[in-house]
Amino acid sequence: MTANLRDYGLPLCRQVTRESVVHVLGNVCSVPVAHVGCAVTVRVHAAQIVLWRDGEQLATHRRAADGAHQRVIDPAHYAPAVQTQTPCCATWTPLS
Repeated sequence: MTANLRDYGLPLCRQVTRESVVHVLGNVCSVPVAHVGCAVTVRVHAAQIVLWRDGEQLATHRRAADGAHQRVIDPAHYAPAVQTQTPCCATWTPLS
């Protein structure tokens, strides 16, 4: 039996939260912010979690222990949101 057949990956359907994460077996995994609110397919493998939407692979994360309440985050998933925000000091003007 090949490694692919032994570790097929249990498929789950999940919704991406407004924080751009997906709840998986007692943990949360990030996805790119463009997918907030969307339904995604989660493949739970022995050592990793792979998230898909409409046939496109969105993310791969290490699998944390089930129920560990860990946040498995890729900072690059949030880069578009951070780049479009105006820093608070950019609009600040000193009092005269």
